Amino acid sequence: MTSHRSVLAATMLTALIGSSTAAVAAPSVETPTGTLDLITVSTSGQQAQGKTGLGGASRTLSGDGRYVVFESPDDDLVRGDRNGRHDVFVRDRVAGTTELVSVTADGKPLGRHSIDPTISADGRYVAFTSFSDRLVRGDRNGVLDVFVKDLETDKVRLVSRTSEEKPGDANSFYPQISANGRHVAFQTFSSFAAADEDRREDVYVRHLVKGTTEQVSLTPRGRDITLPVLVGGISDNGSRVSFGNRFGVMVRDVATDETFVVRRELDHHASLGRPTISGNGQYIAFSSLAADLVPGARGRFTEVVRADVETGELEHVSVPADGRSAPTEDSFGPTLDRTGNLVAFVSISRTIVEGDHNEASDVFVRDIEAGTTTLASANPYGEPGNSHSGRSAQSSISRDGTTVVFTTYSTDLGFEDTNEAVDIVTWTRHGS
Repeated sequence: MTSHRSVLAATMLTALIGSSTAAVAAPSVETPTGTLDLITVSTSGQQAQGKTGLGGASRTLSGDGRYVVFESPDDDLVRGDRNGRHDVFVRDRVAGTTELVSVTADGKPLGRHSIDPTISADGRYVAFTSFSDRLVRGDRNGVLDVFVKDLETDKVRLVSRTSEEKPGDANSFYPQISANGRHVAFQTFSSFAAADEDRREDVYVRHLVKGTTEQVSLTPRGRDITLPVLVGGISDNGSRVSFGNRFGVMVRDVATDETFVVRRELDHHASLGRPTISGNGQYIAFSSLAADLVPGARGRFTEVVRADVETGELEHVSVPADGRSAPTEDSFGPTLDRTGNLVAFVSISRTIVEGDHNEASDVFVRDIEAGTTTLASANPYGEPGNSHSGRSAQSSISRDGTTVVFTTYSTDLGFEDTNEAVDIVTWTRHGS
């Protein structure tokens, strides 16, 4: 694969010589709240035909929203991709290029699936999960592994291994990369620490510069959590990692060896999900069915809240437009910007904004300081799309808060939609 610099140079060169493969600007649509850009297109502008997705990472956008990573089985996004497998791609919204990330050392598509991409703030590093044993030498463990690729040098490194460089012997997945690209948190059934003997899902963080792997799913006393744990996110500098399960949401500070229990869930059916973390590490956001989560909650539908990591103070995110109405459906899938003030989330509830009558999931952005909620998945008339957006929590906000990326089945967002399949779209708020 070529680097970002060489892709931009190649784009300029092909434009000068009139090649048919020159980058073509992706369709762009203005709405009352922002600008929508279609992401799942080839460099030549051809729309993807397959089932594209954003995977399980909370950071699928670079810091300023220029680069977007996604997964797709589509064979029409880049030339020579005929493997029929899910691959990882990166879209450069400025240069108008789409690159295949998950390739062999000689640039050929892999023969097995690659999923769950996540990208660093500068767009240089992409971490992802893959079944392939052709990404690094000596990978013969036959399980899912986590890798990180440097798009400047094309170097690929195995993330899911011990500090002694031994690969895992069980599946590892759901990587979350720090803004500086130096740390990758991930979820795994492998044991990479002596204290981890339960063979259940745990969360680790790999320090790519030091070459160490550290368990973060630990109790406040530093003991292994023996129940399955889900990775949530990682702070910009890699010092804090959020994780949780149906019993609570926690944050591990790897610099101070502290574990903060942000919320302990007494109702084990409340389904807390994956807590995402702000870039500065101060806040996490999560969804829950708990009846005592926010004033007026009844425990019938999940609500999204933001919590201060150290004080536990809660802030309601999925707030009804009138501040009083009960939710009509679930809200879920939050992601936070660097400061934790802006929260992108998905909701099926019709009470989040006025005029929401599509009875489908929509993507919103909550400005906590301003007390406002904006519909991101709106059509050119400012109305919700005619089908689901952000379904299965498929959305992410950039670290600077300017851009949100999400999946959508809507066909009335203003693009010429010919694939009758899910698409990936970015929303950039006006004034960004």
